[in-house]
Amino acid sequence: MRHRKRYTQEEIARILKEAEAGFKIIDICRNHEISEQTFYNWRKKYGGSELKSTRKLKSLEEENKKLKLLIAELSLDNYVLKNLLEKSSKRSKQKDKLQPPIKPHAVANSVND
Repeated sequence: MRHRKRYTQEEIARILKEAEAGFKIIDICRNHEISEQTFYNWRKKYGGSELKSTRKLKSLEEENKKLKLLIAELSLDNYVLKNLLEKSSKRSKQKDKLQPPIKPHAVANSVND
């Protein structure tokens, strides 16, 4: 059993360029110890793209990952704040129920004094 190796997008682009340069696919696969199916999957995913565009794709994927993390954090903050607001509003409602209502004539009498 062979050791599996992860190739970077730059390495994949170089391997695909070898095929575009005219080398036989079977020879390329043998030299880089990949299956033909892996080669064709790469070509399907990265085919026709230049090295710059693969770098750009990678940077966009990283940015997307960071943005998703930021959204998750903000969603969690929002959830926590909503729960705190609900709890505080329930407490204030309970507090209002415990306090006797103020009678209007009692307020008017205290103002006139």
